[in-house]
Amino acid sequence: MSDADHPWLDDARARLYAERAHDRLAHGLLLHGPAGIGKAGLAVSLADALLCERPQRQGAACGACRGCRLTAADGRPHPDYQALCPADDKKSISVDQVRQLAEFVHLKSQYAGYRVAVITPADAMTHAAANALLKTLEEPPAGAVLILVADRLSRLPATVLSRCRQVALRPPTATVAAKWLAGQGVEDPQLLLALVGGAPLRALDYRDLGLVDAWDGLLADLLQSAGAVRAAARFDKLPLELFLLSLQLMLRQILRLGAGGECEPLGKEREQGLRRLSEGVDWVQAHRFHDLLLQARQRQDHPLNPQLVREELLERWNRLMRPRRLKG
Repeated sequence: MSDADHPWLDDARARLYAERAHDRLAHGLLLHGPAGIGKAGLAVSLADALLCERPQRQGAACGACRGCRLTAADGRPHPDYQALCPADDKKSISVDQVRQLAEFVHLKSQYAGYRVAVITPADAMTHAAANALLKTLEEPPAGAVLILVADRLSRLPATVLSRCRQVALRPPTATVAAKWLAGQGVEDPQLLLALVGGAPLRALDYRDLGLVDAWDGLLADLLQSAGAVRAAARFDKLPLELFLLSLQLMLRQILRLGAGGECEPLGKEREQGLRRLSEGVDWVQAHRFHDLLLQARQRQDHPLNPQLVREELLERWNRLMRPRRLKG
């Protein structure tokens, strides 16, 4: 799927193509925004446009020239293109990888055009790797363009941020994203979007992994006061982050109902279940549990045992969310 199939990126894509057409494109670009909205696809499409020998009027790659045939081939064997990402068995981009990239960038273009490097996720660079990239960003050779892609700017040093033109990419509205997902054949797009934080490409990735079924099962377990082990097991094959987002989504509906509002549009049966779950809840304790979830989200990337985290949170849910006893 091309990034051109992501209409919420149309404006950003058009601006970048126009800058390329008028030779105003920065040598260092940083595309940033939430995960799952198509940043990496946009970076690759821009790289294709830069390496195209006969770009279209609006700036996109023609798809037929020598450069386009090479970027479209398996492995993208264009001699003036390089992609940098963590090695297969690693979570970070090393300083050695960045040094090799710097050597590539300083080579003469083999096709007398741009030399393009895409770094994704750039926020996976180690501190030493980010420092090694600085010299290339500060003194880029002519014709070199570095496109960095990042989910979290806070993970990049200020020195890198200050040397790149930052392009903020935002997720589509819930309505646009749900319509797009429905067009991809996704059932329950609104719930799936809510579960993955509104990122349509993440929703597409998880549609066949049973996330919606796991959420529905968790809601049923909580309504029946099922044991934490049984309820937690529903998310065994899913990332811990999705379990935390699932609990946050449920709690958000409960707090909305407690404030006299309405649930998000998740389906009539689910809304009825959430309303039942909210009956008699101690709202002070509910807000305390919300704080616990935020703390868990902050620690989700640490080397924790996901099953134990899930079970502990569900046990606390049962304690903190237990309805108040009526006096009288």
